Amino acid sequence: MPESKPMHCHTCKGKDRPHRPLNKAEREWLKKTRGQKNADGYFLCTEEGCRHPRTTFKKNPFADEFRIPDVD
Repeated sequence: MPESKPMHCHTCKGKDRPHRPLNKAEREWLKKTRGQKNADGYFLCTEEGCRHPRTTFKKNPFADEFRIPDVD
């Protein structure tokens, strides 16, 4: 799985925000609550208070804006 990397964040409105791949619990939450069949390609913004998900190529892959809760 890819390592953390800087990416644009739709919620933080900034470039080069730190993002990391979703962990197993976060992937399961995304699949269960958002109906995603596969959540392996998602990254999570790790700026304090953000936790907005995105993919490598889409800054905002969902129609509505939401944050993934801390499910660990």
